[in-house]
Amino acid sequence: DIFQKQYRPRKLLGRSKSNTDQYLIQLRHFERFLKHEPTLDDLTDDTLAAAMQWMLDGYSCKFKQRSPETVNKFRAHIVSLWNFAAKLGYVARFPTVGDIPVSETTPTAWTEEELGQLFNACRATPGRIGTIKASDYWLALHHWLMCGGERTSASLELRWAWINMTKGIACVPGKVRKTKAAMTYALSPQCVAALETIRRPTRELVFPWPGCRGSFYYQIGRAHV
Repeated sequence: DIFQKQYRPRKLLGRSKSNTDQYLIQLRHFERFLKHEPTLDDLTDDTLAAAMQWMLDGYSCKFKQRSPETVNKFRAHIVSLWNFAAKLGYVARFPTVGDIPVSETTPTAWTEEELGQLFNACRATPGRIGTIKASDYWLALHHWLMCGGERTSASLELRWAWINMTKGIACVPGKVRKTKAAMTYALSPQCVAALETIRRPTRELVFPWPGCRGSFYYQIGRAHV
């Protein structure tokens, strides 16, 4: 199809795997709405607008309404593909459907009590993620996120070779970060201890995920419940 054969090799050249994954996730949403694999004939304003409303109404996720930000992200990926197809002459018209207005919100920090509840939920998570206990995995991941605030995509690309456990320092290269700038993080003793619990078996990735990126976000949501 146009994404795999033309858009991906031309427009996503040199980009991280997470970029490709995001397009695939949004295309799956579109396919679920259409009830068939998307084609160039589906690139119409009416169809895109209807798909966005479908997501807003919650039909894309077991009647859980999607936020305007999530729907706008879906729109952005489909519009990017659509513009590409239109420039190549595969479709006659360019998209005119705009973003959904998003209200500004005031950022709020988690309270100490809320953080305690979060880490307790991680400790209580049953099962395994690959070869790692799920409770240890989520606990280590959240300690890591607390120390650096790194994006999920870069965190899932984190390598043991980039971490000095003795000094409590992690150096994340720009190649896995959205800004392309390298960052060095100081790890708390609690983070080092949590990472130590998932250090075995020996592997390259610190936080290996056996499924797709979409399943990761679903499971991390369950871990927070």
